[in-house]
Amino acid sequence: MRAFKRATVGITGAVALAVSVLTATSDGGTVDAIVGGVEVSPSIYPAFVRVFSPGSHCGGTVIAPDTVLTAGHCIDDGATADQISVLVRDVTRRQATAVLVHPLWNGNPSDGHDLGLITLTAHSTDDVVPVQVGSPWDDSYLAADVPATIVGHGATAWGGEVTSELRAVDTVLRSDHWMDDIYNHWYWFDGWNEPLHIGAGDSRHTACGGDSGGPLLVDKDGTWTWIQVGVASFNSKGVGFLTDGCDEAAGFTELSNSQLAWVAHHAPSVKDRWGPCLTDRGTVGTAMASYTLDPSNANEGPYHWTLHCFGGSTGGRPTDPTPPAICELHPRKCPETGP
Repeated sequence: MRAFKRATVGITGAVALAVSVLTATSDGGTVDAIVGGVEVSPSIYPAFVRVFSPGSHCGGTVIAPDTVLTAGHCIDDGATADQISVLVRDVTRRQATAVLVHPLWNGNPSDGHDLGLITLTAHSTDDVVPVQVGSPWDDSYLAADVPATIVGHGATAWGGEVTSELRAVDTVLRSDHWMDDIYNHWYWFDGWNEPLHIGAGDSRHTACGGDSGGPLLVDKDGTWTWIQVGVASFNSKGVGFLTDGCDEAAGFTELSNSQLAWVAHHAPSVKDRWGPCLTDRGTVGTAMASYTLDPSNANEGPYHWTLHCFGGSTGGRPTDPTPPAICELHPRKCPETGP
């Protein structure tokens, strides 16, 4: 299995800082998984899967029939679909038929968009209820100190190996301010992208090598009804010069706003699990999500995204709002607009 992949952050000078993407290692070490976690039954997290591509091991989740969400860096190394497989419920191996990486993923986790989708052979996930991805109508699930769970097969310490036992660690979501203290030490470098990242864990409860692509979960109603709010992306290796890695809260690709729109655009049934929504007229409407190449109307790079509730009993479809209108409803994460 390949070693931790480092993405150099774009700064100049004598010292180049790096954040480490959470892929599997081959350095030996401990044989458990998840820092500070406990072994759990896969039946508790039925949507969790293991993702195998040449030389690497990651996690992922079933988010729609025969569709798996994982990290972009888990499937961006040139592997073709026939070289990628998924272990469903930690038991049944299924073959990928197509892979898709977020178009703005550039190999640097500090820049966000570390997302990938895997399409499996037909009926691969018939016995799995997809996890809810995101919660656009109630972003309280993204708030700091909300209880959260990290799931995966990753190592318990930097340099450890993945194992067959699934493990989970209960922790809390962290504020952007908390994460800035870890990933934004110096005025000339900011490794924490507030609109695109969400953090969880602490120095003894976090994700590590082999957990990439796995879910960051919150419990919707206290009955283990999960909402996935993040995808494991990076940890602390290379931050602070002396750290060994896997000893700070981890960084996850946040499943909200533009990144959630991208996922729901390519896996439309994701919207079905968001529940009813209210239009700007106060009527019950239908969720809409799109993410398209549209340089003339772009609001994220050359792409235009929309995440909104439209329709309702009064009839007529309102004009799709721009992201600033969405930010008025969800002010915690407001993307910059313009091409």
